[in-house]
Amino acid sequence: MIQADLTVFLDQWKSPRQKDDLYSSLSNFVEQWNSCQRRHLDAPVRPLNMAALKSFLSDFAPLLRELQVQRRDGKAANVWEAAGLGADEVRVSSVLAWFLDCHAAHGQGNQLLSLILDAVVDMPAGFPSSEKVRAKPYWVHVESCASGDRTSRVDIEIEGEAFLLFIEVKVYAAETNDQLKRYLKIARQKGGGRPYGVLFLTLPGKRASIQDPFLVNITWQDVAHVFRAQARLLTPGSNSRSLLSQFAQHITGF
Repeated sequence: MIQADLTVFLDQWKSPRQKDDLYSSLSNFVEQWNSCQRRHLDAPVRPLNMAALKSFLSDFAPLLRELQVQRRDGKAANVWEAAGLGADEVRVSSVLAWFLDCHAAHGQGNQLLSLILDAVVDMPAGFPSSEKVRAKPYWVHVESCASGDRTSRVDIEIEGEAFLLFIEVKVYAAETNDQLKRYLKIARQKGGGRPYGVLFLTLPGKRASIQDPFLVNITWQDVAHVFRAQARLLTPGSNSRSLLSQFAQHITGF
C-alpha cells in the first residue's frame, strides 16, 4: 500500500462512527483493511481467512459486552491508580501498612501479614513467623523512628509482644547509607529476645546488598500473589475483595 492510500484509509477510520459497538467496529476494520490494495511489497501477502476471523470475533463479542457492563458498573476502576498512588514509596508503604494492620478496617485482621510470612521460603530460625503474628495483637507504624533517631526511619515497623518486624520498601530507589545494616542492629537491640527480622521488599530480580540470617528478601510479585489468593476467598463484590485485588493489580505493574 502506498503512503497516499494508507493516509486515506486511516483518515476514514478515524472519522466519527455512529453507534458502532466494538465487535462491529473491529469486524468493519478488518474488512476494510483486507480490501485495501497492497502494492510495493517485496513479498507476497497471505490473505486473511475472513471466515475464521469473523468466527473469532463472534465468539469474542459476549466477552466484550460483559466488559462493557463491568465498565459501566465501575468494576474496571482501580481506586489506587485513581488516587495517584503510583510508585511513590511513602504512599505505597502507607497503603501496604494499612493492609498489614490487624486493627484496620479492611476486615482481614492478621491474615495478610501471616500469609506473607508463610510465603517466605526457608524461614530462618528466630525470624517472626505466622504463628507469632496470630498469637497476640500487634501494632503497625509507618516511617517509624524505631531507635529514636530520625536518621534511621523504618518504612514499616510492626511490633507486638511476640515479635518485632521491620519492612524496608523499595520500588525503584536503591539502598542508601548501609540502611539495612542499621535496621538489623536496631531490630536486634529493640527486639529484647523476641523473634525479630527485616523484610526487604523490592522488585523481582533485585536483592539486598548484604546477607544476614535475619534479613529476608521478598518481591512485590510475592505480595501480589498473596493478596490475590486471599481476595479469591472473599465474598464477590465485597469492598475487601475489590481493594485487595486492585492493590495486587497496581503493584504488579511495578
